[in-house]
Amino acid sequence: MDSKTQDENHAHHSSSGSNRNSAPNWLPYVLAGVLLLGLLYMIYRNWQLNKQWDDERKAMAQQVRTGQVENDRHTLTLMLKSLAWAMQNVMTRNPSSTYNQSDINQYFNSLIQEKGVRELLLVGPNGSVILSTNKKNQNVPVTDRYPATLIQQPDAYFQNAGDTYRLSVPIMSLDNRLGTVIMIYKPVNLMPQNQP
Repeated sequence: MDSKTQDENHAHHSSSGSNRNSAPNWLPYVLAGVLLLGLLYMIYRNWQLNKQWDDERKAMAQQVRTGQVENDRHTLTLMLKSLAWAMQNVMTRNPSSTYNQSDINQYFNSLIQEKGVRELLLVGPNGSVILSTNKKNQNVPVTDRYPATLIQQPDAYFQNAGDTYRLSVPIMSLDNRLGTVIMIYKPVNLMPQNQP
């Protein structure tokens, strides 16, 4: 009996030893699952941070564009008003309503060389283009090329037409409108083209 008891004890110890060895078999699966969950969380968090960064970059780009348009509007309107005052001086110097267009042409030729200035026009009270830096536009109704709103405004006017700005300022004498000066301007893009 002793040998039978020993065999049973030995069998019992062997089986419990194998149970100890088999219990940790599930541990690698748990560790792999935890690592997989950690990896999935890191991928999600990376996507989340990239999206947040992209949203912030888009918002900043929009703020830059809005600020640029507002700054351009202010600066260009002031410049065009100054030009209109100089043109008013030339146009009212001669009371017979004939004025020296070569003086105005000199103003236009100087300004057209500035970066961004695409075209300058002097439009008469009747809506016909008197002078233009683009000679094809002279002696034609301005409405053949540009919106009528440019010559209908009582004060300085600014229009953001997407890739260009259109500005106009009336040239006034004491009692009537002598004409309108119009500038077409292509703004310098502060944001690279591939930015949203």
